[in-house]
Amino acid sequence: MGANPPAGEKTGGHKARPYARSCRAGTRPAPTGGHSGGHKARPYGGKRGPTSPHLRAILSLDKHRRVWKLSRAFHEKEGLSTDFDEFLPWRHGVISRCAEIKCRSVYDAAIIQFPKILDDRGNLTFIEARRHIPFDIARVYWIYDVPGGESRGSHAYRTLHEVIIALSGSFEVFLDDGMAQKTVMLNRAYYGLYVPNMIWRRMQHFSTNAVALVLASKSYDLEDYVRDYEEFKRMNLKL
Repeated sequence: MGANPPAGEKTGGHKARPYARSCRAGTRPAPTGGHSGGHKARPYGGKRGPTSPHLRAILSLDKHRRVWKLSRAFHEKEGLSTDFDEFLPWRHGVISRCAEIKCRSVYDAAIIQFPKILDDRGNLTFIEARRHIPFDIARVYWIYDVPGGESRGSHAYRTLHEVIIALSGSFEVFLDDGMAQKTVMLNRAYYGLYVPNMIWRRMQHFSTNAVALVLASKSYDLEDYVRDYEEFKRMNLKL
């Protein structure tokens, strides 16, 4: 009486469980070669990401959304790999192909705050190439007198980078990389939105008397435009 039962014997009619069945798949990795209490391992456990600690460690090396997508594609297509040396060459090959067409994410876009010199006679802001923006300025143009409800843009550039500034009034810039979307409101003359190449962008919801100033890294080149959205997605997501 009171002694622990021998290993392998039943306790109260229930078999001893080697791993707590209460552990839900996706919240704790199962033992090597086993599974979590009879539940099938799910490839993803909600917001917690992949169940494999190995793949999660790989993802932690770079939290860029593109790495998540590449890792997910590897997991779904080839099966879950716990061998980093096996995964790495595959990932490098995909990234190399991606670099050839300059794949981008909306998270590559960023707000830049320019210098602001305050003066009772009026404030002043200035911009210097390669100091405040990450490229040399080859072209400057501005958009104004936009009728209500109209939008400008709706295209991407193959190689051109740009910075968009609301010199007056306000408007939104809609960004799309073919997988994720982001909308940025511009309404201050000392803020600029850096938009790299291969990002689909559209300026919309212009306020009355809004003026959009655009600093471009290249001169006008019709061949640099990507105006077909389906073609853009094939270019930016071809892995």
